[in-house]
Amino acid sequence: MVDHVNIRVLNTRQVETIVDMAKNEGWNPGINDARAFHLADPNGFFGIFCGSKLLGTVSSINYDDFFSFIGCLIVAPEFRNGRIGYMLGRHAMEYAGTRNIAIDGVLGKIHAYENFGFKLAYRNCRMQGIKTSDWPQPQKKYGSINEIPFDELLDYDLHCFPAPRPAFLSFWTSMNGAYSCAVRDDHGLQGYGTIRKCWKGYRIGPLFADNVETAENLLLQLVSTIETGEAFCLDIPTANAAAEILAVKYKMQEVFATARMYTLDEPPIDLQKVFGVTSFELG
Repeated sequence: MVDHVNIRVLNTRQVETIVDMAKNEGWNPGINDARAFHLADPNGFFGIFCGSKLLGTVSSINYDDFFSFIGCLIVAPEFRNGRIGYMLGRHAMEYAGTRNIAIDGVLGKIHAYENFGFKLAYRNCRMQGIKTSDWPQPQKKYGSINEIPFDELLDYDLHCFPAPRPAFLSFWTSMNGAYSCAVRDDHGLQGYGTIRKCWKGYRIGPLFADNVETAENLLLQLVSTIETGEAFCLDIPTANAAAEILAVKYKMQEVFATARMYTLDEPPIDLQKVFGVTSFELG
């Protein structure tokens, strides 16, 4: 089988297949994630095929000349425990080249990732909560993200994410099924967040803020837009203790965790402003 396979770039429609596979794996992607993912790097989604049969997928998002994120590594169940996953991972790393590559990997496979040259930085934890009937209102009401100049949003995002991502961010914060809000004062942007509809409940991300008070108000406002009884998830870096405290305050429970790893040094972002990562699939 391995001798008769080839790896090809996936188009927008085929990226929807990746999202469907992620849904089947229980990753609970957003209902409109495929288009946003493809915009991040139109040449960065790959499938391994035997003839017309798709055996597995991977993404390698080259955000700029210095940073790449590998994700969406999914092998069809009947082709696991072979070389398909290795071939996809190696292809993704070759596409990323000499960039600093990041992953959110499975905790039980850290040693395998280390063999590829990755170094553990910290854990990201998926925290899940429920919108209750007595969900508190934010102490301050923040405006729509559309009120923020986009260049200012991009500048703020670079404090919390290692590379510019204008096409992705423009779509992500305004796509159907999503709501985004931001807070700004006379000195500039202080934080922003997005909540999006998923196949089960909602996911929040990113949630970036100057401090925990701003992050809390953003969280309250984002969750206030969904229906009572709905589940929501927030993926937090354990390197930000305030993010963990905030999640516990609102009775969120850890569902699972990933290993954030890099091939080079950790990027010089301000993790104390990262109260929720954007996506385990894209960083």
